[in-house]
Amino acid sequence: MTKATKKLLQKREAAWRRYKTVCSTSNYEEYKAIRNKVCSAIQRDKANFQLQLVKSFKGNPKRFYGYVRSMQSVRTKVDALQKTEGGKTVTDKETAEVLSAHFQDVFVTENDTDDVTYDDIVTTAPLEVQFDEDVVLKKLHRLRPDKSQGPDDVHPMVLLRTAEEVAKPLSIIFEASYRQGILPADWKCANISPIFKKDSRSDASNYRPVSLTSVPCKIMESIIRHIGDSHGEQ
Repeated sequence: MTKATKKLLQKREAAWRRYKTVCSTSNYEEYKAIRNKVCSAIQRDKANFQLQLVKSFKGNPKRFYGYVRSMQSVRTKVDALQKTEGGKTVTDKETAEVLSAHFQDVFVTENDTDDVTYDDIVTTAPLEVQFDEDVVLKKLHRLRPDKSQGPDDVHPMVLLRTAEEVAKPLSIIFEASYRQGILPADWKCANISPIFKKDSRSDASNYRPVSLTSVPCKIMESIIRHIGDSHGEQ
């Protein structure tokens, strides 16, 4: 709402208090007139807000879809899934276990090590990756503040606002992690959300998993992937 609409709201409340104090026809007519102005102003502000959402869709689609979801009167919830041994889930824990078991069954594990010989491993040169502070800083400046944080609770907005301060320590962590071949425990975890696709909502196979991983880990992966693509082109 605009400031003008908020002032009208205050006038409406004041007019209503006057009417409740002295229940006269003039006080009620005054209140009704201001009330009608408030309704018109709210509708006008809502229409302008929706128009701005549409205009900014390309730059910020998440804000648009978030508003659409907030306007939905019926909210979907994952519950009462069919269990393999029969019956349906009752608690949220049972539902989560059924979804977890299904997602693990359909997870594709790539195993091409049978075609790789020892000579291939020995003669293959390791990918040289340098996690320069400037490179990390550029990645931090490109973060989207409207995205969600991973299981480590490090929000991208925090990293974006403190990019100059955290670029160097992150570059040191990335370098040590890559050289030692060790990832922090939080970077190996993900928050999984089931998204319904179609057909029956009680069938776990009709849901697909969407994962939220650590933002710093994704930055490190992005740097490695970029250098790997450049190395492949050469």
